[in-house]
Amino acid sequence: MKYLRRILIGLGMLFLGLIVLIGSLSWRSSQFLEANQDFAEQFARAFASTWRTEDVHELVTADFIETAATPNGQAFLSQLRTLGPLKSASDFQMGNYYSGTGGTTGEIKFKAIFSNAKAVVTVTVINKDGKTLVQAFNVQASDGASAQATEHEA
Repeated sequence: MKYLRRILIGLGMLFLGLIVLIGSLSWRSSQFLEANQDFAEQFARAFASTWRTEDVHELVTADFIETAATPNGQAFLSQLRTLGPLKSASDFQMGNYYSGTGGTTGEIKFKAIFSNAKAVVTVTVINKDGKTLVQAFNVQASDGASAQATEHEA
Protein backbone atom coordinates (compact mmCIF):
# COMPACT_ATOMS: atom_id res chain seq x y z
CA MET A 1 0.00 0.00 0.00
CA LYS A 2 2.89 2.31 0.86
CA TYR A 3 4.52 1.70 -2.54
CA LEU A 4 1.27 2.18 -4.43
CA ARG A 5 0.77 5.53 -2.71
CA ARG A 6 4.29 6.66 -3.70
CA ILE A 7 3.74 5.56 -7.28
CA LEU A 8 0.45 7.46 -7.48
CA ILE A 9 2.00 10.57 -5.95
CA GLY A 10 4.87 10.36 -8.44
CA LEU A 11 2.47 9.99 -11.37
CA GLY A 12 0.44 12.92 -10.06
CA MET A 13 3.55 15.10 -9.87
CA LEU A 14 4.55 14.06 -13.38
CA PHE A 15 1.06 14.89 -14.68
CA LEU A 16 1.12 18.26 -12.91
CA GLY A 17 4.53 19.03 -14.44
CA LEU A 18 3.19 18.18 -17.89
CA ILE A 19 0.25 20.53 -17.42
CA VAL A 20 2.59 23.34 -16.35
CA LEU A 21 4.83 22.70 -19.38
CA ILE A 22 1.91 22.77 -21.81
CA GLY A 23 0.54 25.93 -20.21
CA SER A 24 3.93 27.59 -20.44
CA LEU A 25 4.32 26.72 -24.14
CA SER A 26 0.81 27.96 -24.87
CA TRP A 27 1.49 31.25 -23.10
CA ARG A 28 4.84 31.74 -24.87
CA SER A 29 3.33 31.01 -28.29
CA SER A 30 0.54 33.54 -27.71
CA GLN A 31 3.18 36.08 -26.62
CA PHE A 32 5.12 35.30 -29.81
CA LEU A 33 2.02 35.99 -31.91
CA GLU A 34 1.33 39.24 -30.09
CA ALA A 35 4.94 40.39 -30.48
CA ASN A 36 5.27 39.45 -34.18
CA GLN A 37 1.81 39.91 -35.69
CA ASP A 38 2.50 43.47 -36.85
CA PHE A 39 5.87 42.43 -38.26
CA ALA A 40 4.27 39.62 -40.29
CA GLU A 41 1.59 41.94 -41.66
CA GLN A 42 4.09 44.70 -42.50
CA PHE A 43 6.31 42.17 -44.25
CA ALA A 44 3.38 40.81 -46.28
CA ARG A 45 2.33 44.33 -47.28
CA ALA A 46 5.87 45.34 -48.27
CA PHE A 47 6.48 42.12 -50.18
CA ALA A 48 3.11 42.23 -51.94
CA SER A 49 3.60 45.81 -53.05
CA THR A 50 6.07 44.66 -55.74
CA TRP A 51 6.64 40.93 -55.10
CA ARG A 52 10.39 41.53 -55.33
CA THR A 53 12.74 40.11 -52.69
CA GLU A 54 15.08 43.07 -53.21
CA ASP A 55 12.46 45.29 -51.57
CA VAL A 56 12.36 43.17 -48.40
CA HIS A 57 15.91 41.79 -48.25
CA GLU A 58 16.48 43.23 -44.76
CA LEU A 59 13.41 41.37 -43.46
CA VAL A 60 14.22 37.84 -44.68
CA THR A 61 16.91 35.26 -44.00
CA ALA A 62 19.92 35.01 -46.30
CA ASP A 63 18.82 31.55 -47.46
CA PHE A 64 15.43 32.96 -48.42
CA ILE A 65 17.12 35.54 -50.67
CA GLU A 66 19.47 32.98 -52.24
CA THR A 67 16.74 30.50 -53.08
CA ALA A 68 14.46 33.24 -54.41
CA ALA A 69 17.11 33.83 -57.09
CA THR A 70 16.81 30.25 -58.38
CA PRO A 71 14.60 29.38 -61.37
CA ASN A 72 12.01 27.84 -59.02
CA GLY A 73 12.12 30.98 -56.90
CA GLN A 74 11.52 33.18 -59.92
CA ALA A 75 8.58 30.99 -60.98
CA PHE A 76 7.14 31.35 -57.49
CA LEU A 77 7.46 35.13 -57.61
CA SER A 78 5.71 35.17 -60.99
CA GLN A 79 2.79 33.29 -59.45
CA LEU A 80 2.64 35.76 -56.58
CA ARG A 81 2.61 38.78 -58.89
CA THR A 82 -0.76 37.66 -60.24
CA LEU A 83 -2.26 38.23 -56.77
CA GLY A 84 -1.52 41.94 -56.78
CA PRO A 85 -0.92 44.03 -53.68
CA LEU A 86 -2.26 43.11 -50.24
CA LYS A 87 -5.41 45.09 -49.45
CA SER A 88 -6.32 43.69 -46.03
CA ALA A 89 -5.25 41.14 -43.44
CA SER A 90 -7.35 39.69 -40.62
CA ASP A 91 -7.89 36.74 -38.29
CA PHE A 92 -4.29 36.25 -37.21
CA GLN A 93 -3.54 32.86 -35.66
CA MET A 94 -0.49 31.11 -34.31
CA GLY A 95 0.56 27.96 -36.11
CA ASN A 96 3.57 25.83 -35.25
CA TYR A 97 5.85 27.22 -32.54
CA TYR A 98 9.38 26.16 -31.65
CA SER A 99 11.84 27.58 -29.16
CA GLY A 100 15.36 26.24 -28.94
CA THR A 101 19.02 27.11 -29.16
CA GLY A 102 18.63 28.17 -32.81
CA GLY A 103 16.11 30.86 -31.88
CA THR A 104 12.36 31.02 -31.59
CA THR A 105 10.33 30.20 -34.68
CA GLY A 106 6.59 30.50 -35.22
CA GLU A 107 4.10 30.36 -38.05
CA ILE A 108 1.71 33.29 -38.19
CA LYS A 109 -1.34 32.57 -40.34
CA PHE A 110 -3.90 35.10 -41.47
CA LYS A 111 -6.64 35.69 -44.00
CA ALA A 112 -5.58 38.06 -46.75
CA ILE A 113 -7.39 39.91 -49.48
CA PHE A 114 -5.16 40.80 -52.41
CA SER A 115 -6.24 42.91 -55.39
CA ASN A 116 -6.96 39.79 -57.46
CA ALA A 117 -7.65 37.01 -54.95
CA LYS A 118 -8.44 35.97 -51.40
CA ALA A 119 -5.95 33.73 -49.65
CA VAL A 120 -4.60 32.36 -46.41
CA VAL A 121 -1.05 33.51 -45.83
CA THR A 122 1.48 31.82 -43.56
CA VAL A 123 4.58 33.76 -42.57
CA THR A 124 7.23 31.81 -40.67
CA VAL A 125 9.07 34.20 -38.41
CA ILE A 126 12.35 33.53 -36.60
CA ASN A 127 13.65 35.54 -33.66
CA LYS A 128 17.36 34.97 -33.17
CA ASP A 129 20.15 37.09 -31.72
CA GLY A 130 17.81 40.04 -31.25
CA LYS A 131 16.72 40.04 -34.91
CA THR A 132 13.34 39.17 -36.35
CA LEU A 133 13.35 37.76 -39.88
CA VAL A 134 11.02 35.90 -42.23
CA GLN A 135 12.15 32.35 -42.80
CA ALA A 136 9.30 31.15 -45.03
CA PHE A 137 6.25 32.51 -46.82
CA ASN A 138 3.24 30.52 -48.05
CA VAL A 139 0.10 31.63 -49.88
CA GLN A 140 -2.93 29.36 -50.22
CA ALA A 141 -5.41 31.06 -52.57
CA SER A 142 -9.13 30.50 -52.01
CA ASP A 143 -9.39 28.83 -55.43
CA GLY A 144 -7.07 26.08 -54.17
CA ALA A 145 -3.92 27.33 -55.89
CA SER A 146 -0.88 27.31 -53.67
CA ALA A 147 2.42 29.08 -53.78
CA GLN A 148 5.13 28.95 -51.18
CA ALA A 149 8.69 29.95 -50.56
CA THR A 150 10.91 28.73 -47.81
CA GLU A 151 14.57 29.05 -47.12
CA HIS A 152 14.95 25.74 -48.97
CA GLU A 153 12.53 26.19 -51.85
CA ALA A 154 11.76 29.72 -52.90
